[in-house]
Amino acid sequence: MQNSLFDRTRSRVAPGLLAAVLAVSLQGQLLVQAASNFVDVTPTFWADKYIDYLSSRQVITGYPDQTFRPNQPVTRAEFAVMLAKSQNMPTGTASVAPFADVPAGHWAAGAIQSVANRGWIAGYPGNRFMPNQPISMAEMYTIVAKSSGQQLVSETEANTLLNKFADMAQVPVWARTSVATAAKNGLSVDELSKTQLMPNVQATRASVATSLAKLLNTSFRDADNVATQPTTGTPVNVSGTLQATARAGEWVVVDAAGKQYVLNNPGNLTQQPWFKIGNKVQLQGNLDTTASTTQRPVVNIQSLAAAQQTQTNDVALSGILRPSTITSGAWVVQTPDNKVYRILNPEQFTSLPWFRYGSSVSVKGNTRPDVSLPQGEGTALVASSIEVGTAASQTQGTTTITGTLQPTVEAGGWVVTDTATNKKYVLLGTEQSQGENWFKTGTRVTVKGDIRTDIPTIYMEGPVLMVSDIDPERTAETARRLGAKV
Repeated sequence: MQNSLFDRTRSRVAPGLLAAVLAVSLQGQLLVQAASNFVDVTPTFWADKYIDYLSSRQVITGYPDQTFRPNQPVTRAEFAVMLAKSQNMPTGTASVAPFADVPAGHWAAGAIQSVANRGWIAGYPGNRFMPNQPISMAEMYTIVAKSSGQQLVSETEANTLLNKFADMAQVPVWARTSVATAAKNGLSVDELSKTQLMPNVQATRASVATSLAKLLNTSFRDADNVATQPTTGTPVNVSGTLQATARAGEWVVVDAAGKQYVLNNPGNLTQQPWFKIGNKVQLQGNLDTTASTTQRPVVNIQSLAAAQQTQTNDVALSGILRPSTITSGAWVVQTPDNKVYRILNPEQFTSLPWFRYGSSVSVKGNTRPDVSLPQGEGTALVASSIEVGTAASQTQGTTTITGTLQPTVEAGGWVVTDTATNKKYVLLGTEQSQGENWFKTGTRVTVKGDIRTDIPTIYMEGPVLMVSDIDPERTAETARRLGAKV
């Protein structure tokens, strides 16, 4: 392994001395390398070599009291500066304010502008960056994966990769392909855990140093970084809720983290009075990897029994349908007062043509206070009926914009930046147009629609525009790209 001159050979000076700085002239260039002397980073600390590597390159520095503070959370502004330094990009102040809450004179404005211009990091609605907000591990992996130059994996491959981690259900929907790409390419912090990604944990200075060091130096990357898949015969003992899937006759047990365990041939168990959607059960058995045609574990049942009496409350509510940002494949209803209900049996309704992100719906069913859900998914709900809602849409009026089609930074959506105002809009209602050959990145389009204030955006890039009409701008360049004549 070829590391920095000071990676493993640097000597530690006595506490109280300043870190040594070497100025080395090489082919007319001045290289500055600092031998780290952080009193709170010992040679046995798990991230020691990564911290040394980056400090020797002046990507990261310590504090005046000679500490590094490895367990201190990193803000979005601090991360932007570290990333920009690692890529030799401009830092410091900027010529213009990159975001509404980052003025040009902000200490990190230059770095934020540099990485944002490359498309590696995005802001929030209202053109905000939230520079002082701690960055999560999922956000860090998303940005590192994009800055690595690696092609993001597909959704299918992401499911395969993430399914090998115990907390895969906690990876936000918008981050799944990027987090999986980081894991696949050895950019994740597997020193903390080989079986967990901890996507919603705040990234610390040590974690950021580790991921950035792996980004810069491929010799730090572990070829076996991704956790291994359990083998046939591995014991399973799971408490969870019963659910039917979209596959005829297939049943699963879903644990508190949202992970599904497919029941291999439940047989006569389906005739038991407690064998119903949403009921809590205790499953014991062993994995059968040979029986799986999906990326979910299949369990040979040894015992399956009702765990406890089900608690239910009848409800009738209205709200907006959207995908969960926490559990892949899950759906929630968000009410006008911002209460969230996770639908436990969406497979009974997903084939309906209006069952899509942004639809106004009326739902009847039973809430399940006894079902534990990941934080942020609200209350569990077994729906008996879901119908098109009658509530009037809340809009800021109809608008027409012209701009360039771009995918959202978080995979799965599309945005258009209005040329006249430089404001981004998240597009909904474009399903039919997405089949057209002109619907692709870079096409200039004219879009008409209603700005919807009642639809929560899961992409965090701008207000939602419910599209009523979208057409490509028939310029000569557009015609050339489409293979047509003006």
